[in-house]
Amino acid sequence: MPKGGKLFDTNLKVSLEDYKIIEDAGNGFDVNAEIKLKQYRDYQTKTIALTINQASTPSQKTSNGGASSSGVIKVGDTVKVKTGAKYYYGQTVPSWVYSGTYKVYKVGVTGLSDYVVVDKTGINSPFHAADLTVITTITASSASTRSASSAPTYKTYTIKSGDTLLGIAKSRFGNGSKYIEIYNLNKTVIENAAKAHGFASSSNGNRIWAGTILQMPN
Repeated sequence: MPKGGKLFDTNLKVSLEDYKIIEDAGNGFDVNAEIKLKQYRDYQTKTIALTINQASTPSQKTSNGGASSSGVIKVGDTVKVKTGAKYYYGQTVPSWVYSGTYKVYKVGVTGLSDYVVVDKTGINSPFHAADLTVITTITASSASTRSASSAPTYKTYTIKSGDTLLGIAKSRFGNGSKYIEIYNLNKTVIENAAKAHGFASSSNGNRIWAGTILQMPN
């Protein structure tokens, strides 16, 4: 102030952002000073400790509450189909299947690691591994020796020009509806043949090619 008085008093910590000085003899001042201040706040780094608990992967359970030694289904294991499960490609499972136990004779095909086939007459479609409960398991060393003896032997048929799966089912089994089992049993082979001929799929077995060797359901 002109007489040395204070406009205000503060103990805030501030920083000078901008100022402007203007000469002005009016109101008893020689100059006017415009000052722009910004309150300064002290900050410090805060350390926060984080604890991350990783969920463990559940192992494959057996019927008595134990787990198979490797945590996965292997060829030679005895399994039971979970009630309500469907076949690998979505078909309905007959009710009698749920009450039995079955030997595993094939696990996995190209690109399908959870593809499991069991050895049982009347069950000609694979299952998802998650839909099977391990009843008894075998060691890895004995799995390879048992796989060959436990696998069923299928007759084969080589597709000829003009064949259809429906026609093959009628001629081989006298029942056209068997074409579904033929397709499911040979799905990988049929779909690979379709891709080899430039098609995205076989359209559920409607496209087949001469020379393709199919396994026939028992």
